[in-house]
Amino acid sequence: YYIGRAVAANILSRYPLWKNSEVTRYLNLVGKTLVLKSERPEIFGGYHFGLLDSQEANAFSAPGGIIFLTRGIVAMAGSEDELAAILAHEIQHIVTKDPLKAIKSQRLKALGTFAAGEAMGSGSQVMEIFQESVLDISGTLLQKGYSRGQEKNADLKALDLLAAAGYDPGALLAMLQKVRAVEKKKAKAFSAHPAAGKRISYVTAAIGK
Repeated sequence: YYIGRAVAANILSRYPLWKNSEVTRYLNLVGKTLVLKSERPEIFGGYHFGLLDSQEANAFSAPGGIIFLTRGIVAMAGSEDELAAILAHEIQHIVTKDPLKAIKSQRLKALGTFAAGEAMGSGSQVMEIFQESVLDISGTLLQKGYSRGQEKNADLKALDLLAAAGYDPGALLAMLQKVRAVEKKKAKAFSAHPAAGKRISYVTAAIGK
């Protein structure tokens, strides 16, 4: 939860928050509708969805259920189903704890030991591990991206989540096609995600089944 808040602060230092209460409320209604049908409907502190004031088409999921969408990606969505498709993908990253997997293994082990009270370290030691863990995750979200396997799993699980919540799973395919069109113009779209073409291929196959 606290690592997630620190990661969110890092994201907000790069992208300012868009303070539009009406659109933010709508985003949270759609997001929390999906969350109820997910495999982790309840987490400490709950899920929170925010809008970033950027025309870049992107989305980020921080530990602890904090999910950001940019104005650019929201504007690309032509329907509530397409907006839900973006959110479902990011929610699945939280469900499978992908952000935490970005923390280097030795650091994650040390964090768990401190959290369980099994190790007595100085305050500066704990803070250093905490800060480095935040940087691991922030680097993955803003630059490196998740592994192809993690992204594929989030896409395929998002299809199930959309169907369970009453949305059209085909909306994810529609959004990916829009992202590919933006990519062809060499504009920034899901910059830390795999190329849309590959994602379209396996999502199309999954929808066909």
